[in-house]
Amino acid sequence: MKKKYKSILFALGIPFLLFIFFIKFGLKDTEKDSDYYKAIGLELNGTVQEVKPLNYGHGYGVISILITDSNIQKYDKRDELERYFGVIKNGQGALVFNSINSVKVGDSISIKIETYKLFRNGKLIDENFIGMPPPNFIFTPFKEISSKIKL
Repeated sequence: MKKKYKSILFALGIPFLLFIFFIKFGLKDTEKDSDYYKAIGLELNGTVQEVKPLNYGHGYGVISILITDSNIQKYDKRDELERYFGVIKNGQGALVFNSINSVKVGDSISIKIETYKLFRNGKLIDENFIGMPPPNFIFTPFKEISSKIKL
């Protein structure tokens, strides 16, 4: 009987330990992402022109923005970084977005460093932190993201 309990404990314990391991490293990556956003210091306002969900899921996608005001006129690190928040040039932005289901074409968006506010018909509908997909998953979505950024 003790062998049965040990087997069950082992079978449940290994996935639990793996879960804790991935959470711990995922939180470190979130801290790195926060530092990344703060280092860029992006502040912009604009109108959502297109919403492209990712097959990766988890609420991530790429939003295309017609920029009305921004402290950064050009940003494109696709050739330098494996993970990046998006591309800005020629008054347009294509940004990796973590709450794609709340965004609709025509929404106004205000981004300040690592947070965003989303407005629809002048009313605030969502306010949250911007985030990128975690890097420690087996299937990284950044190849798909690159294919969706047309700037």
